[in-house]
Amino acid sequence: MPIGAPKQQALLVTLLWRVNEEVPLDELYPRLWGDRPPARPAAALHVHVARLRAVLGDRPGVPANSPRPRVRSLGGGYALRTPPETVDLHRFRTSARRAEQARLGDDPAGELTHVRAALAQWQEDPARPSTVESLAVVPSLAEEVTPVLVEERLRLLERRYELELATRPPGELVAELRALVVAYPVCERLWCLLVTALQRAGDRAAALAAYERARATLRTRLGLTPGPELEAVYRRVAGDGWHTHTDLPPVDADREPRGPGWTAVAAALAGREAGTALPLVCLAGPPGPDRTADVAALARRLRATFPDGQWYVRLTDPAGRPCDPAEVLAGLLRRSGLAADAVPRHRRELVTAYRARLADRRVLLVLDDVRDAEQVYDLLPGTSRCAVLTVGDTVVPELVALHGARPFAPQAWGGPPASRHGGPGERPAATAHVSSPQQGP
Repeated sequence: MPIGAPKQQALLVTLLWRVNEEVPLDELYPRLWGDRPPARPAAALHVHVARLRAVLGDRPGVPANSPRPRVRSLGGGYALRTPPETVDLHRFRTSARRAEQARLGDDPAGELTHVRAALAQWQEDPARPSTVESLAVVPSLAEEVTPVLVEERLRLLERRYELELATRPPGELVAELRALVVAYPVCERLWCLLVTALQRAGDRAAALAAYERARATLRTRLGLTPGPELEAVYRRVAGDGWHTHTDLPPVDADREPRGPGWTAVAAALAGREAGTALPLVCLAGPPGPDRTADVAALARRLRATFPDGQWYVRLTDPAGRPCDPAEVLAGLLRRSGLAADAVPRHRRELVTAYRARLADRRVLLVLDDVRDAEQVYDLLPGTSRCAVLTVGDTVVPELVALHGARPFAPQAWGGPPASRHGGPGERPAATAHVSSPQQGP
């Protein structure tokens, strides 16, 4: 709606800020003229009111229930009558109140819906004069209300990203949060959210760098050090909280794997063979206590090679059903010492965080009851410093063909394993020539 003259704009903005309320004359005069009112302010104001009414289409005969805005004289001042829902400020605050009600009702999905609806009323940042020309035409009002609006919007922005960190992959939020800390450089809560998002996305180095930028910004602009919340986030990222676990199945301390070939298996896992980015060995044979004991004994022999842990994971549940890889990843991240609230919720982000977590570690991962490659792919570390030992009834040929896995069928486990692609006694073509790693590929 074109509101041309500055004084008419100032009048409209002042009335809108107190929509459906009487704004007294002694408040309207300084809003329009500051400390230099005209000789006859009441008459001048009446002229501007008449012109504003003409622009709004507020003419005699307009029904009282019309949605068209109407300026009413109330003796001691003026009021702008209009349905509240036609004013963006009212919609903003109504949605904010509904979000708070949803929060108190423990309804995060509903809260996020209302938070987004509230923020949708702002096209851009109301702190920037170029986007709030309506407030800029009333300097005294802008000085009073802009900080209020900025603070209300900022609190909702913080809450939005707190909620979205629980529902969206954190990597998708990083760019948005980076832009917000540029717009609000001394808002510690936004820095906390950015550092947390980076950590959950698996980028620990970037998370630490973001904290350092936050600390420098607070020192330069405010002469302050980070507050308790930002410091706690930093300690969670920097301290890492790594837990060294050796949770292999119990086995006698003097137990040795039975049969020939195990020395070469140990060498392959230790990374002493050339040409393998990630040491990966696939053991195959009938299930039973001998298989479990041999695997545990082998892993214990490698404890010095993998000082950051030997992790044993059974990839089936007690009923024999395959475990969800995302649940396995989340469990391994927690096992490593990552705080529960820092564990991502989406599979892609879990894989990224898992591989970042292991990037500088030496961990032996033992995966038991492996049935297919899909169970294993997401669990493969991204570094040759770690090693993976899979154990199953058969060798998974995709791991051999695509990841260079070294297959091994221990003779002491009762003969050659059944192939996934054939009957008992048959082996996948990729492993037919490898009954012991001592033979070489």
